[in-house]
Amino acid sequence: MLKILLLAAAFALGAPLPGAAADLAPLVVGSVRDQQGAAVDGALIRAFDAQGSPVGSGRSDRAGTFAVPLSGQASRVDVSCRHCRLVSVSAQGDEPLAVIVERFTALESDVPEARDLSALPYQRIGDDLGLMPFVIPSADGDEVSELGLNHGQGLVLDDGAPAYDLSTGKSGLADFPGRYVRQISVIDPSHAFEYGSYAGGGTFALDQLDPQESFVSGDAGQAPSFAVEPSLGVLFPAVGVSNDGTLQRRADFDVDEPFAGGVLRTGLTEADEFDQPGEYGTRAFDLARIDYATASRRYRTFVDLDASGSQVTQGAAAPTDYRASYLYGAFRLEHPGPVSWTAGATLSSQSGLWTQSGSYPFAVSGNVTSQTAFVEAQSDGSVGGFFAGLGLARERDAQTTDAGAPFAGDQSALLPSLQGHLSLGGPFSLRAGVSTSLNVPTLLYSYADVPPQGSLVIERGKLQEAGLDYDAGGRLRVETVAFREDLRNIDDQRLVGIGASIVWQVAPDLSLRAWSLRDSPLGFENNEAPIVSPTLSRAVLWATYESPSGIRFDAIAHRDVNSQQVTELDGDALLPIWPRVSLDLGTFRRSDGRRYSVGLRFR
Repeated sequence: MLKILLLAAAFALGAPLPGAAADLAPLVVGSVRDQQGAAVDGALIRAFDAQGSPVGSGRSDRAGTFAVPLSGQASRVDVSCRHCRLVSVSAQGDEPLAVIVERFTALESDVPEARDLSALPYQRIGDDLGLMPFVIPSADGDEVSELGLNHGQGLVLDDGAPAYDLSTGKSGLADFPGRYVRQISVIDPSHAFEYGSYAGGGTFALDQLDPQESFVSGDAGQAPSFAVEPSLGVLFPAVGVSNDGTLQRRADFDVDEPFAGGVLRTGLTEADEFDQPGEYGTRAFDLARIDYATASRRYRTFVDLDASGSQVTQGAAAPTDYRASYLYGAFRLEHPGPVSWTAGATLSSQSGLWTQSGSYPFAVSGNVTSQTAFVEAQSDGSVGGFFAGLGLARERDAQTTDAGAPFAGDQSALLPSLQGHLSLGGPFSLRAGVSTSLNVPTLLYSYADVPPQGSLVIERGKLQEAGLDYDAGGRLRVETVAFREDLRNIDDQRLVGIGASIVWQVAPDLSLRAWSLRDSPLGFENNEAPIVSPTLSRAVLWATYESPSGIRFDAIAHRDVNSQQVTELDGDALLPIWPRVSLDLGTFRRSDGRRYSVGLRFR
């Protein structure tokens, strides 16, 4: 009994118990953030004693935190990560370390971020997207695609909802005024099978909601714009208007709040566009959406329900009216792990009406129902990785036109995709893949070339691509690509091309991004001799200086061979004049002349 009492007293006084270690292994703990405040995952933590000898090492976790066991007393800690500068901090004392690293963001992502979008001189989001490697915008900025695929048209997701016009196939880029978009995500064409149709040119997800901060922007000059996007807790109203020759207006109201262990987002959108005297007179667009996402340790689930409608009216001598509606529902289940897998399904219903009065009246109407189920798996490691997916799409189409008899069709299609990359040792890696996609014809095509009665013609696409990349995790990244796309069943076409991209962080405040893509389209009509189309190419050189004080300059040179083969020079300057307030000066050239603007940004 006496021995037990003595042991209890020793424990209470903090003395080591017999047989126990006299001291626990020392630790150095802390967190790693970049200059934007984001957690740095996988940063290498190395501890050294006063003589410079290593005494421990480890890595930060997804939250940016670390706890490194030490074999001796640490005096200094070095923190390094991919695409960032080495940071050394003193490790004296027992306080947790807060390490801020300067990450070379130009090397981390090719997608323009919110701070880029507020500085760049462009009003149309298509021009901003055209700065990304191998992304080709149309001359008017209303269409965009990766590598020029799928007739130069990619799928646009408007706040997560597919924006597609069954009447004409027009994308949803026209529904975003200048300075309105705050977040961009790009989904590779190899994932086209997830949507069943229209994503063969890549998928571009655009969103004005930024839960991290409010944003106010105003521009005066030849390209005026105004956008107000406050963040009010769980409420996110937004309104914007711009006019670079085309008047664009939009209003959104979103609620983003916790619900049943996940996050529920509901929102409404109303937008319109007025073009004078352009391609069409007015365009009106409405959207309602409900999105729910939840995550556990083993699974992540996503549910989306969207309904949208659009109407375009043009012409005075021969008034033309295009109407389209879109209902969309999607479910997605993800399981992360060394080999992660995903399963999901989408269901959509579209309808459209195209009428013209006047001397040559006509009318076309139709509806399309799409059902898609898909599975995919992927894995990444130090020596390589893979992505494999398979979609099963069923398309049902019924259309009526005064140019011929009504027709209806029902077709199913398997859409496989396989991608892989392999490390060649050191900074070099090789990647290759093949993927498929499909498109249901628009009413515009149906009127021009009506298929036989009782049939449904679906355009099938096959993409083969390969690339050799260089990335040592430092200040330089190089990417090359070679590809071939074959489109069949409507107007058979082949597109082959090569491209190269380089990103160089010349200095901590100066980045240089350059890329070039050369496409060679080839058409086939009625199995006759090939028809060589004009070369479709683009080259971009984008230099950015951005100091810690907030001063920023962008200089952009771009050349589009498919238009006038003229190199254009655009630029901007962002100058802080008050805490969180900056003055912006910009200039860019459109087909009808050069535009200048001066404005204020508040973040």
